[in-house]
Amino acid sequence: MYRVMVGLDTYEDEPGYKHIRVMPHPGGGFSRAAASLETYYGKLSCEWNTGNGNFDMDLEIPANTHATVLIPATDASHLTEGGKPVSSGEGITLAGSENGYTTINLGSGRYHFEVIK
Repeated sequence: MYRVMVGLDTYEDEPGYKHIRVMPHPGGGFSRAAASLETYYGKLSCEWNTGNGNFDMDLEIPANTHATVLIPATDASHLTEGGKPVSSGEGITLAGSENGYTTINLGSGRYHFEVIK
């Protein structure tokens, strides 16, 4: 459940959750999901909510790690982090859009993403 519905996973290029993959799958009758995982580097957590008509996601990436995050947004112009356009976020790099997801790369920290429909 934490790997598919919430989307917390890892890449084999840097094992042990050094390079984290986050790809939530909202839907299936669920409007909210949350999971956390204690890694070798600290707490990794993700919580998403679709209850307000938008997609909101709170994410915590542990220190000394980095993440590739796929957010269900077809266009990055509808995506914000901390209330600001994701394209202006410090330490956030847009990597493209494909199959209904926008891909971003980011470092450790706490983030609040919102996809405004």
